[in-house]
Amino acid sequence: MFRELETLVDNFVRDIASAHSIESPNPEDDLAIKSAIVGFSYHGDVSQWGRNEFTFVRRYLDNEFEGEDLTFYGEHGRNVLLFHAVAIGFLLGLYQQNQLDDQAFVIAQASIAGVVMFHLGQITASAA
Repeated sequence: MFRELETLVDNFVRDIASAHSIESPNPEDDLAIKSAIVGFSYHGDVSQWGRNEFTFVRRYLDNEFEGEDLTFYGEHGRNVLLFHAVAIGFLLGLYQQNQLDDQAFVIAQASIAGVVMFHLGQITASAA
């Protein structure tokens, strides 16, 4: 799954541009949530995105980045959070399509941080 997550690195700028263009009637759908929706759309049916997915992503991001100063990662450190959002959405889309079971999902989720650190320079190269 590491390699599948790595494919998101090359598409990151495009995916965040897509997230910026999403119009949502839900005020809580910030750029991170919209980024997760873009990730979800790789494999999942966006019409199936709902409150459960929103809550899962919000909790995941809150747990991963609670109190963290994203400038630690450089000028464009916020991209680290946004990449995590795209990646967790990507995994949720696979899960929704029954392409990942619970165990594979947990292992893949743990791999996101490794992908970020391996490709940190590319992920934080420019503003998203």
